[in-house]
Amino acid sequence: MGFEKWEDAASYMPREGDTLREIAKRETDAGNPLTWQELALFNWGTDDEDEVETYMRDELGARARGADKRFVLSADDQPRTVLKIPRRFERRGLVVDAKYVIRVRRKRNPPQFLACCSLPAITFGFASSFIRSSVVGHLRELEQLIRQHQDVRLMIFGHTDAVGDQLYNKKLSERRAWSTWAFIVNDTDVWETLYNHGSENWGIPVVQEILADLGHYSGAVDNQLGKATRDAMCRFLGLRPGSSVANDAVFRKKLFGAYMSGKHDIKLERNAFLDPGYMGCGEFNLIEDSDSAAEANRRVTFYLFHPDRAPNLPCKFGDIGPCKRQMITRSHRHIDGFSCSFYDSWAEKCPAEAPPWLEVYLLDYNGYPMPNVPYEARSAGAVLQSGTTNENGVARLPLSSPPVVTIDWGTSLPGDAGAFRFSAEHHLEIPGGREGCRRMLANLGYLDDPGAGNYVRDFQQEWGQKATGEQSHILDLITKWHSTGVPPDLVLDDLAEVPDPWGEEIEPDEENPDGECGAAEEVDEP
Repeated sequence: MGFEKWEDAASYMPREGDTLREIAKRETDAGNPLTWQELALFNWGTDDEDEVETYMRDELGARARGADKRFVLSADDQPRTVLKIPRRFERRGLVVDAKYVIRVRRKRNPPQFLACCSLPAITFGFASSFIRSSVVGHLRELEQLIRQHQDVRLMIFGHTDAVGDQLYNKKLSERRAWSTWAFIVNDTDVWETLYNHGSENWGIPVVQEILADLGHYSGAVDNQLGKATRDAMCRFLGLRPGSSVANDAVFRKKLFGAYMSGKHDIKLERNAFLDPGYMGCGEFNLIEDSDSAAEANRRVTFYLFHPDRAPNLPCKFGDIGPCKRQMITRSHRHIDGFSCSFYDSWAEKCPAEAPPWLEVYLLDYNGYPMPNVPYEARSAGAVLQSGTTNENGVARLPLSSPPVVTIDWGTSLPGDAGAFRFSAEHHLEIPGGREGCRRMLANLGYLDDPGAGNYVRDFQQEWGQKATGEQSHILDLITKWHSTGVPPDLVLDDLAEVPDPWGEEIEPDEENPDGECGAAEEVDEP
């Protein structure tokens, strides 16, 4: 069924905490049957929930989040456009034997976010926007993305860690993003501005680093414009050593130009970027949620957007006020350390912005992942991480976790001793060979307890294999299960002789008569 013309649709009046679902329900209750999908399609040409989120943010100015981490509307949002409430197309009393022309407006909009990548902290000098020569390796991913998505618009975001003043960090992140933009489009004038910037410390060390990278200087980076540095400057200019040279703007323009053009093969014009093509977030989007110095947080991130779907940027240069405004409903974020609701809403799709977590599948009695259940990870009595597993049954643990942790998970049932349904020790380090096999079996609930039998045999019998008790016969199955969370299919296999992948012959002994993995720590079986 269709709707009346766009210009005849009513304009939405914001209500605190509103969602498209709630708006559609009110309209339906008032006699205008409407679904949230129809409301989204009428306004934006899509009912894809992720894309609807981008329109809620960019067009309606949504900043607040609900418990499901999706945008909700507020009375003080600053929309770019008005949400229209359509009414069903209906004409009563039309003559049945006449011809009528109905014009249909069909709008289909492309996805906004296309790809992303990042430059790490080691690319920059300390408290500086100068880009070191190590950038070459990190730009390869951007070069590949540009080849894959040729018709795009780019945006560069700079970030710092949370050490120091918030406004200083905001401005430093802006200079790093600006420097990166200039580096890509070969704008030497921007680098000359940064070279002379009062808050930067480029100076002679930058000249020496570039000359060394170009093969003209082999001395120390000592901030001294001595004979060795001057001779290197002469060689760069094609002059005889000892000739008169000056570290002035004319010289640096040539030096910066040679450095930029020699460090990347990306051919991007200024119009390939949004306007502005760069912005700084300062310390407000932390991959590693910490107030301490953290290299993971000092980065520059490239985003590739569809040319017809530019985001509505709320940021301002040299001003943290808009950043603070985006900190509403801070507890409902896709990435815990991201304070900015605007940035978090698309960074969630960016692999380069993923926090450095270890991911662990938490399973039920049948070996299947348990989605959306509470969990708590502990070590030596201290809680390392708590939360809820995602839709795939994955729990996230800090990268710095010890090799073995105790994990409790699942909502407890009547009669359970504690607050969780399951509890077990979990190995986070999985080496190769037999020890890795043993740890994966333990994590999957096949605990190698000498007093309870051979769990390799138990695994084989449960999954329809010949009970050889030999790890090499189950290695592929448990590796796949352990890494994907998907249990193996039942196999009925007599298992002809399978070569040992570790090239060892298993000799029975008194402690290990079945050629078993070896004893694991004693843990409670989930």
